[in-house]
Amino acid sequence: MIIGLVNRLRGHGDEFLKLHSKGAELNATALATDKLNKAMEPVRDCVRESLNKQESLLKEIQTNYESVFGKTKAKTTIGTTLLMAAEAYSQLTQDFTQGVTFYADLTEILLKFQNKWGFMIRSTCPVSVMFHSLRLTSYKIHSSVLP
Repeated sequence: MIIGLVNRLRGHGDEFLKLHSKGAELNATALATDKLNKAMEPVRDCVRESLNKQESLLKEIQTNYESVFGKTKAKTTIGTTLLMAAEAYSQLTQDFTQGVTFYADLTEILLKFQNKWGFMIRSTCPVSVMFHSLRLTSYKIHSSVLP
């Protein structure tokens, strides 16, 4: 294609010489631009056609990519969400177990403390005995709720 363009331009060089030898006033720039535009028109058409073809191929590739990898991306997103939910549930279960253990240990410590101080209070004040038995009863009710 380029060789054909060069050959066409060579043929136009002879035309320049003929016009110049006749003594015609030459507007060389305008004449050269006109001849180049005519010679380059097939090349421009070829470039436009190539660009259009590339754009259509790009659109087709994007469509195919989205149809294949778009579904994979959605599956990955769902999988990630489920994994995060499972990890959160596991952490919550672990924290709950630690909390139950903590409060069970605390209850044991408080019972020992209550028994120690309860004995001292009962021996010094008869009214406190009744109060102590009420507190102990309410504690037994609350502690039976814990596993």
